[in-house]
Amino acid sequence: MKIKLLMTKTLLLLFLPFLWGQKQNLVQCFTDSVSFQVESQYTLSGRHTPIYLNANKFGLSSVKGNNGYLRAGIFGEKQLDNSRKWFLSYGADLAVARNFTSPFVVQQLYADVRYKWLALSVGSKEHFANLKNHWLSTGSQTLGVNARPIPQLRIEVPDYQRIDRKNWFALRGHLSYGTMTDGNWQHHYAGSKGFTYTDKALFHSKSGFIRLGNEQKFPLVLEAGLEMATIFGADSHNFSNEFPHIQMKRNAKAFLQAFFMSGSDVTDAGYDNAAGNTLGSWLLSISYKGKGWQARAYADHFFDDHSQLFFEYWWKDALLGIEIQLPENKVIGSLVYEHIRTKDQTGPIYHDHTESVPDQISGRDSYYNHLQLQGGWQHWGQAIGNPLFKSFLYDEVGRLYFKNNRFVANHFAISGSPAKGNSRLANSTSVSCSLVS
Repeated sequence: MKIKLLMTKTLLLLFLPFLWGQKQNLVQCFTDSVSFQVESQYTLSGRHTPIYLNANKFGLSSVKGNNGYLRAGIFGEKQLDNSRKWFLSYGADLAVARNFTSPFVVQQLYADVRYKWLALSVGSKEHFANLKNHWLSTGSQTLGVNARPIPQLRIEVPDYQRIDRKNWFALRGHLSYGTMTDGNWQHHYAGSKGFTYTDKALFHSKSGFIRLGNEQKFPLVLEAGLEMATIFGADSHNFSNEFPHIQMKRNAKAFLQAFFMSGSDVTDAGYDNAAGNTLGSWLLSISYKGKGWQARAYADHFFDDHSQLFFEYWWKDALLGIEIQLPENKVIGSLVYEHIRTKDQTGPIYHDHTESVPDQISGRDSYYNHLQLQGGWQHWGQAIGNPLFKSFLYDEVGRLYFKNNRFVANHFAISGSPAKGNSRLANSTSVSCSLVS
């Protein structure tokens, strides 16, 4: 409740730069540069919706067959001063749905204030994945586009800002704290069947990226960065006979532990790991820009807790991709190939150090799962990261557990504009295929 109250107060404070010194009324402020969106979709399938129709839609989708939604949104942006330094943007994006995890969805509801290169955002907002083609990639392994947006207070540098005069080096990043909204749904889906579930969970994420190179002066550009996230501060129910109800801390220390990936859980039994469900990815991208074309190779290495965060263990699991943007033509615009491997997970053995055996072996990571926070890296039943970690909703058992988290996949995708210039046909088309074993 405290963080929700804080977000509400901050949402109101975001409008103060506009209200202070403005000579026009409040109604006029929201009528400049406003766009409206109305969208409807219905999926006809069997018992379940195929993954490729359910995935990477920011959670506005369903695994149940014969599902659909009607969606309406309003979005706006306003310049707040004559010097073009302050900007306000906002959005309200709502949907009514059939055969979803909830019949009414607040997909986006946010307000952003931006001063020069620094932005402050409050609310639920869709954020694209880092260093990947949003339309063609399978998605990031940590902060993807597969689950519903999480309401959060987020401060960020959204665009690269140069740190030298000639723009050879640039930085960007973000820091956020928020709250998960699926506690009641977890109680209905898992708790009512006697399985472990959590509510009142808090969320933290951060990222930092550096760009080396200037494609205007040299065709080769390197981008590298780190994404880290934590779900913490939750109440865990039905965990065990010994711990039927576990209440995690939500004080200032808990917020700091989430930031530093430190602390411990009750279930650690003296072998401190990290409080909550902590994970992240190292990201790397190398691109070359030619005359009318561009090629890029990228990598996404996922780590769970501290194992594989650095080089204590060999990085056997990763998402590796290649993207090619072709010269302008009437058939194909971009091609993407990705290879994903998640079978190692730091090895098959886990052993905490003891007096008799002092060696620590941090294996059996079980990606996206967490012992105490059942459901792990998910929101409303969908993986927050990559959708190839198949949603447990397909099992219809009631347990919040990703059992299909060890796989090898090859993904191909192309996009183009074969009907460009013909208003009766779609202007852009994409096709993708993933082979998973």
